[in-house]
Amino acid sequence: MDHFERLVEQYKPMLYKIMHSLRIYKNFDHFYSVALQALWEASTKYDGHSSAFSTFAYATIRGRLLNELQLEGRYERHNITSLVESDIRPSYTHTYTIEETDAVLHYCKNLTELQKRWVVHTFLYDHSLDDIAAIYQVNKTVVKSWRRSALKSLRKQMELL
Repeated sequence: MDHFERLVEQYKPMLYKIMHSLRIYKNFDHFYSVALQALWEASTKYDGHSSAFSTFAYATIRGRLLNELQLEGRYERHNITSLVESDIRPSYTHTYTIEETDAVLHYCKNLTELQKRWVVHTFLYDHSLDDIAAIYQVNKTVVKSWRRSALKSLRKQMELL
């Protein structure tokens, strides 16, 4: 058995513990490979003078995973496309007809982009507040504020009719 394989077997509980403490559940295999790379780096860079290897390995692995989480979050934030009307229309497999979709979009024309997001995801996609918050990576209370302002605007539109 290779030295690194023994090291992996010895520190596997630590890898899982660190990943669990950072609440890593998506892309688990990717983050596990990042943790293994960090363990390898720790084993090659450890000089034996600063602290115990387990402490050095823990700090190296946790730091590398935190960096990777930050990079992934940044990537997801910058690569979310904004909703435009062509993106809002549900797919052909959806149960709503084009007329129903156009009717919902008609009422959205005077709404802000954020208000429109709530209306579209709620009425066309049947998403919950939690689902919408997860899609746009915002807090649930933010989505509630979109809902509150959208309903207020829609009520004003209805009063004018």
